[in-house]
Amino acid sequence: MKQLNASWLNSALALTGWLICMATQSIWAIAATAVILMIHFSTSGSWKKEREILVITLILGSALDSVMSNLSILHFTGDSRILPSWLASVWIMLGLTIRHSLSWISKNRRIGNLFLILLTAVHYSLLIQFTYVSSYLPNWQSVIILSLSATVLINIIMIFSDVWLERYRRQNP
Repeated sequence: MKQLNASWLNSALALTGWLICMATQSIWAIAATAVILMIHFSTSGSWKKEREILVITLILGSALDSVMSNLSILHFTGDSRILPSWLASVWIMLGLTIRHSLSWISKNRRIGNLFLILLTAVHYSLLIQFTYVSSYLPNWQSVIILSLSATVLINIIMIFSDVWLERYRRQNP
């Protein structure tokens, strides 16, 4: 029961952070991310245990969206082709969920991947429709490309997570 409550808290924190990032698209997103990280680590997380997965999620996720910008699938406001910091914060929110509320996906790959495709499609659709991020392609094409790419990337991150978690357990019996 305690695990279930921690999972719900993790989901609520990540969703709250995502909403703040999407709604503010500013420095407030970074501040909210810092607060959410503090709450997460004080309630259910361990910096020592999760730092690699947060960093790799931030780096790979930001790289994916930046590459998509350079391929003209995404367009960030202004002349920059580099991911805005508030959008990088969204990847940190995802990183918080990998070992907690999304951990079930590693055990149920088929259903989990369908869920991820839906989740990422909703995210990118809302991103393109309601933020300063746009697309040069028709929205449906962009959402399909972005959703499938993000789903593959999240699966890779989950594999990293499983390997690092096993290494952590061996080093800290």
